[in-house]
Amino acid sequence: MQWGMNVAEQLDLAVYLESTAEGVPLYKKLGFQTLSEGIVFKPEITRVDKEVRAPLMAKMPTSAGNMTFEEWAEGKTSSV
Repeated sequence: MQWGMNVAEQLDLAVYLESTAEGVPLYKKLGFQTLSEGIVFKPEITRVDKEVRAPLMAKMPTSAGNMTFEEWAEGKTSSV
């Protein structure tokens, strides 16, 4: 994980992942933020009896300052 975060930092890129509820505290310690939207996996995909919800998380590069992933994404899409 650290290697990937280091490479992303060198390339000035955000890191994105799909977590589990149990994984959120670990990723927060590593500097990830939980996004407002999550992802829902339908039973026909997972073959589990119910929907599975997964938090989405992102870690911005240092060069982004205090900008959140969602602020960055909003700015990128509004200029297109």
